Amino acid sequence: MKNNSEQSKESGLPTYSDGLLRLPKTHGRGMRDRAFSVFIFNTKGELLLQKRAESKTRFPGKWSNTCCGHPRKAEGRDDAAARRLGEEMGLYCELVSVLEIATNVEIFKGVVQIEMEYIYFGVTDELPLLNHTEASEYKYVKMEGLDKVVLANPDEYCDWLERSYESIMKCYNNFF
Repeated sequence: MKNNSEQSKESGLPTYSDGLLRLPKTHGRGMRDRAFSVFIFNTKGELLLQKRAESKTRFPGKWSNTCCGHPRKAEGRDDAAARRLGEEMGLYCELVSVLEIATNVEIFKGVVQIEMEYIYFGVTDELPLLNHTEASEYKYVKMEGLDKVVLANPDEYCDWLERSYESIMKCYNNFF
């Protein structure tokens, strides 16, 4: 099996996921894998959040960004982000890559998810058609103050929303 690692152009950190190693083989082993997170806004600038399905293995029942995932073998990040947005939320719109964030999150006791997260923004006023195996609910929220809401209700939100808020907010202010 060849090593399909690449370096992030912004951070210089090596990344290792191209679909050849599944998540359980990368998470908990100190390997950084590629992931993406999509943030969809309506034309009022409100962020579309999804509540992850209770059946999800990571962060079940928690509010999170619009969608996220990992590219499949030989799939580019841009295509993967668009695919997952359609699969999870039934939405199709132009996505713009706005940021790369290196993340280290303990997803289970002793299992750390180490990722190079590629952040995408998109705008649409279309309402989502949820895939209920992925998301149970959705809501639109104002970006300003979302970090305080997440901090005040940590059991309701994926913790990475609070940790990445400042970086995402800078992109948001430049985007709108």
